[in-house]
Amino acid sequence: MLTNSIGSVPGAEESMMAVYKDGKTIGTVGGGKIEFDLIKRSLKALETGESFTFKYTLNETGELKMTCGGVSEGFVRIVKPNEKLVIFGAGHVSQKIASIASSLSFDVYIVDDREEYKNSETFKDVKKFLCCTPSEALSEINLNNRSYVILVTRGHVTDYEALKEVINKDVAYIGMMGSKKKVKEIKEKLNNEDKEKIKKLYAPIGLDICNGTPEEIAISIISEILVIKNKGTLKHLSEREE
Repeated sequence: MLTNSIGSVPGAEESMMAVYKDGKTIGTVGGGKIEFDLIKRSLKALETGESFTFKYTLNETGELKMTCGGVSEGFVRIVKPNEKLVIFGAGHVSQKIASIASSLSFDVYIVDDREEYKNSETFKDVKKFLCCTPSEALSEINLNNRSYVILVTRGHVTDYEALKEVINKDVAYIGMMGSKKKVKEIKEKLNNEDKEKIKKLYAPIGLDICNGTPEEIAISIISEILVIKNKGTLKHLSEREE
């Protein structure tokens, strides 16, 4: 967006342009060398995730070697879609997770084949409730490396069914609730899968900070996800070096 224009410049103040990863653009900031340079810089910024400000002095000694004689200033802001959180299971823990995650601006999807949960007020803030099987759900949800998956279904059979569907997906996180015994048994069932992919499974799910109530379990799970999402250290802030 152009925020300040002095003298003769190609684009008017408040001109805006959107740049997508594939190089496509919407809008204009005046065309010509400024626009070409901003598209190039914006594509690099999309890779790093860092917004930036810019200032072009439009004369023969400036970086663009233009002769307009003016000055153009503005900023480029990186806009990312919300992270997706896909929760398999609609029980008590799922309900608490969904509430917290929605408040953190995750796009929350619930997958459960029980009709009685579909229209529950508990899930009024989620992006979508999919009353179907895991495989059917994943035909509707596009998982990517900004997606987080939680398996908290009503039993080990349904957890395993969901895990089989997601284990080979390129996602940021897969967590599964269960005892160490249950986790061991399910991992053994998956022994034909890529060992590295099985290693990425966080199970038993969550951090060791809760007392076993659904609310605290949900907080421990969301905390684990935030550690991964934000590249956290699990240190107390009081221990962090300046």
